[in-house]
Amino acid sequence: MNYQQLPLNVQLTLISNPPSSISLVTHPNVNYTLSSSSPTDINTGQIPQLWVRRGAQINIGIFDQYNASVDLSSLEYLQIVITANPSAITPIITSTVYPPYIRSNISYNAWTQGLQAQATFILTNIDTDITLYGQNSAEYFMYIQGYTTTGNMITYGGGNCVFYNPAYNVPAPKAAYVSRNAQSTSTNTSILVYPTSQLHTERITVTGSASPRQVVVYNTGLIAGSHVWLRFSTTDTLPIVFEVYDSSILNPILVTLQTDQYTPSALVDLVFNGSSFELNDTIIPAAGTYS
Repeated sequence: MNYQQLPLNVQLTLISNPPSSISLVTHPNVNYTLSSSSPTDINTGQIPQLWVRRGAQINIGIFDQYNASVDLSSLEYLQIVITANPSAITPIITSTVYPPYIRSNISYNAWTQGLQAQATFILTNIDTDITLYGQNSAEYFMYIQGYTTTGNMITYGGGNCVFYNPAYNVPAPKAAYVSRNAQSTSTNTSILVYPTSQLHTERITVTGSASPRQVVVYNTGLIAGSHVWLRFSTTDTLPIVFEVYDSSILNPILVTLQTDQYTPSALVDLVFNGSSFELNDTIIPAAGTYS
């Protein structure tokens, strides 16, 4: 079975600064370890969990004890490194991100909602093709390090992670990737939808005039494969037209729906392809199935 694993949002919370008695400029190529909590996937509250032989997206957020994002502007690159154990010298997996794809200033609230990250690492099926030593799972050691423009390597923290055989143990989606919102209006002709997760449902109830309603769905913070379900309903017998747009009414209409006394509800499934929404499916129930 070809499972798809959801992205991991791995957080490090620093609880100290680099030793102030050592100059970062005059001591190049020194690996400074900042005392921190172990890497934690904020979607599960546990150590990062991945599948072997499956691609993975790992988003990184590094914060201080006051939930302020750590300044990464002096880095030439940021790396995620996975080794067999904390003392192992040879890395098993290494992934590197360079500016401008490293962000310093992000909001902690946006981070916890899955809308912002300081860096995103993409691991391929080949990267994660590692041994489980004949078992159904195995622990490895993950750490995050950055190389500065002054020639220093800084380790922001590290801790255990676990790899699973997909046929044995499937890490389950958590609530951070599922969201719902409901809105209703009798007068607005413009309806705005802001998804707050990668699997978002928006219930839209409209009454009033038969004028067209322009529904604009924004894609901020979404990744390729994200879904937005729009559930339209009305209690009026007047025909109401819904025009669904991607991000702006200046863009082409994705789909147009019209209610009447026999079809007072409908469901639209949109999927994000990484740059824009695509219409995935529409479900218009027969008469008598309104709920």
